[in-house]
Amino acid sequence: MATFQKHPLVWMVPLLLLVTSCGGQGMSLAGQRFLTTTNVTSWLNLANDAADMREADDQTTKKDIYLNGRNALPSTLAGLSLNAKEIMAQDALYGIFLDTFDFIGLDIEGEQDGLFDQKPVSQYADTLVNDLFDLNIAHIETEAAIILNVWMYVVHSLYEVMRGCKSQDTDKMNAALDVAAALWIGADQPEGANDAGNMMYNLAQVGAQRFNQANGEAESNAKVINAMNDVQTNIAGGTCSSGEQGYLEMRDTINQLFGSMTIPLVQILIHHIQQQPADGGANFIELYALAFLPRVDACNPSVYKKLLEMLVRNTLNVNDKAEAISLLQSVYDCIGVTCEDIGTYESGEVPTCSDDEVNPEALAGFVPTSDIHPHSFLDRDILSIRKMLHMGADEAALDYYIYGFNARRSDAVYLTLHELATSPDRSVVPNQFNLYSTYFGGDDYAEKMITNVLTSVAPFDVATNTQRSELVGGYLNEMVMYMAILQKLYQATQSCDSNKEQSQASLDQAVAYYVGSIEGPSSGGLDGGQLLYATSKTFCDEFSKCIDGAGSEVNQKLMTTFDGMKTSIQLGACTETQTTLEVEVTPLLPVALIQGSLHFAVVNADIEQGSENGTLGASDPFALSLVPFVNKVNTDLGAQLLTNLAFRSELKPVSDGASAVFGLFKTALPQLTVPVNCQDIGQYDTFGSVCVDGAPAPTIDGGGGPAPPTNAEDNTPTSAPVESNPDALGFGRYVFTGDVSIAKLALDVRDMRNSDTIDAATGIYSNGANAAVSLASLSLDAANAMKEDIDFNLFRFALTDEDQFGDGSFLEASTYADIAVQKALGTASDKDLAAEASVILNAWMQIAHYLYESVRVCKNGGKATDSLDQAVALWLGEGQNEGSDNGFMMYTIAEQAATRFGHEESSEAPINTKLFESFNQARGIAVDCPDAPDMFLDLRGVVSDILDSLALPLIQNLMYFINKADLNNPDYFQLENYVELYALSVVPHLIGCGPSSFFNLEDALIDNEFDNSLVNDELVNDIKALQKCFDITCTDLLVDKIADVELSQLVMKFCVEDSNDLPSIVGYNPTSDVTRFLRLDRDVVQIGIMAETGAFNTALDMYTNGYNGRNELRALAPRTLATTPDRSIVPEVFQQFSSYYGIDDFADKIIVGALNGEGQFAGASAAQRREVAIRMLQGAVSYLAILTQLYTAVDKCKADDEGAKSWWDKGVAFFVGSIEGEVRGGDQDGYGELIYSLGKEVCDDFGTCEDSGDSQANEALMNSFSDGLALLVDASCDSVANMIKTDIVPNLLVSLVQGTLDYSIEMEGLSA
Repeated sequence: MATFQKHPLVWMVPLLLLVTSCGGQGMSLAGQRFLTTTNVTSWLNLANDAADMREADDQTTKKDIYLNGRNALPSTLAGLSLNAKEIMAQDALYGIFLDTFDFIGLDIEGEQDGLFDQKPVSQYADTLVNDLFDLNIAHIETEAAIILNVWMYVVHSLYEVMRGCKSQDTDKMNAALDVAAALWIGADQPEGANDAGNMMYNLAQVGAQRFNQANGEAESNAKVINAMNDVQTNIAGGTCSSGEQGYLEMRDTINQLFGSMTIPLVQILIHHIQQQPADGGANFIELYALAFLPRVDACNPSVYKKLLEMLVRNTLNVNDKAEAISLLQSVYDCIGVTCEDIGTYESGEVPTCSDDEVNPEALAGFVPTSDIHPHSFLDRDILSIRKMLHMGADEAALDYYIYGFNARRSDAVYLTLHELATSPDRSVVPNQFNLYSTYFGGDDYAEKMITNVLTSVAPFDVATNTQRSELVGGYLNEMVMYMAILQKLYQATQSCDSNKEQSQASLDQAVAYYVGSIEGPSSGGLDGGQLLYATSKTFCDEFSKCIDGAGSEVNQKLMTTFDGMKTSIQLGACTETQTTLEVEVTPLLPVALIQGSLHFAVVNADIEQGSENGTLGASDPFALSLVPFVNKVNTDLGAQLLTNLAFRSELKPVSDGASAVFGLFKTALPQLTVPVNCQDIGQYDTFGSVCVDGAPAPTIDGGGGPAPPTNAEDNTPTSAPVESNPDALGFGRYVFTGDVSIAKLALDVRDMRNSDTIDAATGIYSNGANAAVSLASLSLDAANAMKEDIDFNLFRFALTDEDQFGDGSFLEASTYADIAVQKALGTASDKDLAAEASVILNAWMQIAHYLYESVRVCKNGGKATDSLDQAVALWLGEGQNEGSDNGFMMYTIAEQAATRFGHEESSEAPINTKLFESFNQARGIAVDCPDAPDMFLDLRGVVSDILDSLALPLIQNLMYFINKADLNNPDYFQLENYVELYALSVVPHLIGCGPSSFFNLEDALIDNEFDNSLVNDELVNDIKALQKCFDITCTDLLVDKIADVELSQLVMKFCVEDSNDLPSIVGYNPTSDVTRFLRLDRDVVQIGIMAETGAFNTALDMYTNGYNGRNELRALAPRTLATTPDRSIVPEVFQQFSSYYGIDDFADKIIVGALNGEGQFAGASAAQRREVAIRMLQGAVSYLAILTQLYTAVDKCKADDEGAKSWWDKGVAFFVGSIEGEVRGGDQDGYGELIYSLGKEVCDDFGTCEDSGDSQANEALMNSFSDGLALLVDASCDSVANMIKTDIVPNLLVSLVQGTLDYSIEMEGLSA
């Protein structure tokens, strides 16, 4: 690794800067953060223009200040953009931005090339600012001038520093750096101030504050200013005097600085996305998106297009916020920021992402075993170079080509395209490299072609910008990367015997050079790729060689072959690896080059001589990539190929006609050095095949589908298990790769129903008939197999007090499902009831187990897809037809439920369609687990969604049988059994989210006989609570489709209305959706249950990663609240805690210790460890969480931030929780787990309860919360702060003190 030595004078820099700031023209900016060496007053004063624009009352004045200036003449804010063409023409980022806005104008808006909104594209920033004046939205035009005009001028000034470094012009470097700093900071900007200043520095402060990164100077500003100081240090220290090495160091520092400058743009965009649909929010979203999306366009065109549609071309749908932010996070690396740089928005509304998660390793389905990022990112350099050349930025393109940009290996060390084009290691490629070198007269043939274009050597001196872009992009892909792929493949075979790890890395790099990063992780790739994988997709359709899911037939073959080579290397089958390369890979690589040549022969045949059409540039690299092969066959054919396809302005393109080019290849193909199979090329629609016999090329059958599902009636019980057919099992909609024999249990359910006697059904249930396990074993083995599963522990905890399920121990309750089935077989003597019970109890919980197991396996980096496959197989069951209720497992249960609720029998139940989508989503995540175990958090989120969906048909059937359970119905007793059964299948979930409703429903539906005359308001509310546990609404229940009038009326009573209204929090009316924060209490309750049942690993996982308070896939974690540095905002209190315990994360240490049984808790009982954990969460954690939100609300209020009320709402949510409900006084049975509940729990002992059962402290607090919200609405920020100190904090402490005293009395008589 190269290292750079600092010049000895570097140690004198601080002294030098101090001297220049005290005398001469130097100036101090942002306090003492940056000391200039020149006078930059006029540049600084552009900030005063921005300030005057903000303060102006009318648009005319604002516009005049912007256009003509006021404080910094002759400089103006408008001039920074209007003069950009002359001064920024060779700036890389400016060129990239121009290309994107040119495309928007040309291809989207239908304007002439070179225009954007009917103005020169070079002035895109000024155009956007002027458009915003017409909107009359407060400050938006000023903000636009800063983040568009000023931001790009700062970038330009830093490029000037780089140019000065290259020419070793110290004065130029210092002057340019001072301008950059002056424009970033602006006049009158105090260090770290959020409420003063008018340039990017201030915007960065505001943005960082929303991400809790502005305790003093914003982290983004610190990065920017520190980097500028580093640049200044390097200038003074003589870094650039060391020539190219010094330039590389300076260049790297500045390139990284561009990323830091982008942080506030991303942060503020996320803020506006989260605030949507606030007034003007959509326009701010569009503005901030356009401020950096062109950079995304240069590295991930697919995501760019999606974000452009979502954020710019359309008003962002509030339901698409999470998707938009997820897309943004997926491209952080290509705009030079990290997840940590951006941070967490508003204490968890948008959690900090993980760079490992948003940067998947897979390459179009190929999973490498080594780090391929530097190598796969070369496609981004190619795309950037294309864009720069398209806009005439030849100097910038040459810089990217020689020194690289995206494929950064380490500090100032890049993998470059120039390195690949000139590598002596290419000689490892037998025959082909020598063939190229001989034909072109030198080893660096591609390098010469590229530099000739970039330096306008004839014939390229007459090429248009578009043609130059196509020429260089083509040389890089079709020649440089082509040989680099072969080089790495041959290196992989050479090191296979001696160094397996190096061999695998070389193979991975070859695939990276073939696919690139832009294609994404999934097979078939995405749009916008720049390498041969994309080239093959581009031409496959014309040659009838496209394949769904793989893009092209050649891609499918090559990717499969690369996987095979990976396996061969791992197994040490080195001879096989070599053979595969020579026999399978090398003949396929030129196919896309030949297809491209034929394509451009057809396209360019109709173009006139001297045309400016870009395709004339595109055809040349294809021809030159193949001419060495063709020339070796016949020199006349080689010359003919160049005459027709090479770039020659003096010749008519394809002068011999396209047919001649097709004939040329037909003649040459059989004799090429590389034995290309003409069948792989395919057949062009109008010109046919290049095969000698002219036969149509074969195609891969991409249609049809799997064999139809096996008919259940044709399956007879067997004495031994037989293999299931995975293709038939998933209807072709889910791909199984693991063991799916568990699906055979469906045949046991079938045979139970079809049995002649109860004894026969019992035998099948207990001993099995068709599968390797029995239905009974799913329950009987659960105590051990499912001991860490959430749902299983909720059920056995809930049912422990049921006499029918044992002796009151968790172990006995573990077999509740088996006990219920045996009762159906015995007491009820009903084999249909028993069969259904075995599905919705035994099999349902086994599906849940497989799903939880997939998450655990993923977390450990294992193959999680196997467990998912088993879950899906058991959900469907053998013999299930698509969209039919002819099967026997949960899929059919859902079909039957949907039919009962009026869904048409001819189509699949909506919930089953949703489940298929969710299972596939889970599988898509699971395949990445071996390389990215942190994906388990996303997988866990999808699993939670699946389990919620699996509960829906159970609730539908429960309602159906409640309606049918009429005492006058002759089948009443049978129907009542089904009420009890379905209640047993789903009601125990309530113990973790609505304990009071669980006990009510347990009593009404499970413990006692029920008939529909007992439906009352209490039962209705409890059924609603059950649905809320799973976020099920009337729409989910298909209530509008129910034809049965009585059932419809009942379900309308029971179901939870779809509503955008924000629910009350025990009488407090929030202004924002704080559902996920309210559900902190569910986590606390369930952590307690897991701990009490001995599932401490699950309890710790819930605490660490959260479970119930999900935002999309990931949850708000209680541990985050216990460890967040945001707690420091609470005056004195946090410091007192930290000082007493000696650490900031005192609560976390105690909770983790209790759950792990470590330290002082090593000998504690499960109940004691549970109590410690949940009381710490209830007390210390929630106490500080509440105050953190409230004090943050005050800060937001003082900053005129509309988000202040949302923070206040979150504080109330952390105080009350979801279990307490909406009515003042909360849950009357006292099952909440936060401080509100604690107040009710202890008030009676101290005589401080109200008649309602609520505590006086709670009543006072809820009044204060409502009053505080009203004060925030009025922006009475100081009054709110005073209320927290004088009213809220004392009343919060009341319950905590009472609880402490209460427990001290209880413990007084206990022995040690």
